Amino acid sequence: MKFIVIILAVFLFNSLIVASELRVSGAIKKDTNWSGTVILTGDVVVSSRATLTIEPGTKILALSRQDDRRAGSRSDRIELTILGQMIAKGKPDEGQIVFSSASSSPLMQDWYGIRFRSKGANSILEYCLIEFAYNGIECNESSPKVLYSTIRYNFQNGVLCDIRSNPLIASSMLIENGMAGLFCEFASRPLVENSIISRNRQGVVIFETSRPDLGQLVEEAGRSIGENRI
Repeated sequence: MKFIVIILAVFLFNSLIVASELRVSGAIKKDTNWSGTVILTGDVVVSSRATLTIEPGTKILALSRQDDRRAGSRSDRIELTILGQMIAKGKPDEGQIVFSSASSSPLMQDWYGIRFRSKGANSILEYCLIEFAYNGIECNESSPKVLYSTIRYNFQNGVLCDIRSNPLIASSMLIENGMAGLFCEFASRPLVENSIISRNRQGVVIFETSRPDLGQLVEEAGRSIGENRI
């Protein structure tokens, strides 16, 4: 009888583990919360009227080099696109939120990355890890806040700022990305302070009329205090 009880307990424990794993693909059209382990099987698009809230300690893992939607910028890579709002506020250490590859042997560009396509500065990434994507974060006319986060091992760029994007990147690390830690083009103006941009092929790339704010000699409200290590 004791043996049967032990087997039943193990079965229930394993069932709880399986139940905590959520598999997601397609559009998110209403406010949604993620926690535990979330497996992305295809492109996920947070609609313009929805907010995706991610709890501390959540792991978002994209299936490697595939996309059951066969859509987006790359039909063979999974994209997490934010047309509305994403609030991913992790905590230090075990409370960090992880965006990564589901592969047991992950490689650069196993998935596409996080794409912000919402005007405004409503989205927040805090105590997050973004890795093994094509671009870790893409901003297009979007200005999320990236705080206390690490963006590493991405094939192209850690953060790509495109078309009048003005994200805040503070107290974060953009390290060991294949092309650039921070890539700025098309009139983007990111504000970067107290961050490390290191061991990328290029540190910061600036094209056209982009003007990243990496620090001012005279402190001004709304301007970078600098203290970056590039």
